[in-house]
Amino acid sequence: MAPQLNGVTALLGQNAGHRLGLLNVELYNLQRLGFSFGRFPVIRTISTGDNWFYHGRNGYAPASGVGTLDVFKLSEVTH
Repeated sequence: MAPQLNGVTALLGQNAGHRLGLLNVELYNLQRLGFSFGRFPVIRTISTGDNWFYHGRNGYAPASGVGTLDVFKLSEVTH
């Protein structure tokens, strides 16, 4: 996943016109502010399934963090 996220981060920075820095804080803030809800969420919560140890749920889950990114939607809010 790390190489893919590096590429995504580079493209988001190019779109924003500046470096974004550490994304962790911003992603958790987006989730806290409700960007994981609605018809077209930036972060899609994984609320079902498991990885044998942890079960998916709304909000933060040990198995998936805050969920998966919709990179296009994320690019719209990071500029």
